[in-house]
Amino acid sequence: MLDWMKDALHAQETGGLSWHASAWMAKRRWESTQKSIDSFLMDQTMEQTELLLIGGSAGWMMSGSWLAKFKSIRVIDIDPLASLFFYLNHGKTLKKSGTAWRFERRDGLRELTLLVKESPHSFIWFDNVLGQQCFKLKDEDLVLRQLKHIKEILKYRHWGSIHDWLSGPVDLVIPDSELPEIFRDQRHSIAFASNESLASNGENTLVVNNKSMDFDVGTQMLLSQVNARGEWQDHLSAEVFPTSQTCQLIPWFFKPNYCHFLLASFIKPSP
Repeated sequence: MLDWMKDALHAQETGGLSWHASAWMAKRRWESTQKSIDSFLMDQTMEQTELLLIGGSAGWMMSGSWLAKFKSIRVIDIDPLASLFFYLNHGKTLKKSGTAWRFERRDGLRELTLLVKESPHSFIWFDNVLGQQCFKLKDEDLVLRQLKHIKEILKYRHWGSIHDWLSGPVDLVIPDSELPEIFRDQRHSIAFASNESLASNGENTLVVNNKSMDFDVGTQMLLSQVNARGEWQDHLSAEVFPTSQTCQLIPWFFKPNYCHFLLASFIKPSP
């Protein structure tokens, strides 16, 4: 019961009641980002009729129309409140489409190998969970090993993810309906080069995880577009996808003057 209550409140620093409350209050501010995610998901052609949704939580930022494409969904999350809020957000849509779904309170990453074997015909989707492992595990080396191992476990499966890559303060106030256009980028261009400032004049030095860091030209342009400032968080998720995989980079203004960059991609099985 104590573990249940802790996960209901904080979900091991990855969600819980505080997350649901924040998401409920921010629905209007997040609407444009949610539409961008909906567009990304709906553009994908799905062959599978079953979905293994890992870290689905309440599906606050998910596309109900995309979920309704599946005949059945397994929602995996450590947060015991996720089932209730998932039902409130998507229950009506899924009932209308005839999509059957069930919730299982399990650690989707720790049990990933078992879950994959249990769902041999499912498409596997990680919903805003892989970028949270740095808060849950609090061990950079362990997080990097765990996230890099995912693509090996899923080498012969159709899978995908949307997750935090970088987040931090910006000197920019974005009206609810005027988020920047979705950015497209090649996975191989996302790289870090340490010990140099973001700008050559030193005025816009970006600190990431307590280190001054420089980025490639494309990433510098994205950071400049949102006027990145102060200290940013690296969510350690840059190497989740295979090296040459094309990604969608979606800005998410999580709260006023604070931006997350989300990485999203669909991965086909290796031949």
